Amino acid sequence: MILSSCSKNEEPSKDPIIGKWKYEKLLVGGVDILDECSRQGTKEFFENGKRIITLYEKDPDGNCVVKSRVERFWKKNENRDSWYCYDSSNSMCDKFIFTNNNNTMIHPGNSGHENPEDFNTVYTRIK
Repeated sequence: MILSSCSKNEEPSKDPIIGKWKYEKLLVGGVDILDECSRQGTKEFFENGKRIITLYEKDPDGNCVVKSRVERFWKKNENRDSWYCYDSSNSMCDKFIFTNNNNTMIHPGNSGHENPEDFNTVYTRIK
């Protein structure tokens, strides 16, 4: 007796934000303002809703050191495509655009910036 199947046993696709991202560029008016230490910063999003943000700065000797490491949560806003929220009421949400086969993530605009349309953060997937 031979058994065969026509359906593939595919894994459900995971959200493109899941993974570890490093800061590539912080564009203000088209000019990248990140320094070499800031570029070492990362954002890591886990499937369980946890996210870890690690930021770097130069110490007085010029070495890049961890400035802060914070652990928070995230969730996808099911009502708005490509929007991710950081609170239970969906009032603190950001839009992310994924390009380059989901290996580049762009956070367009920043409501706290004087000209949000001129402010973009670009991340590169590192895992």
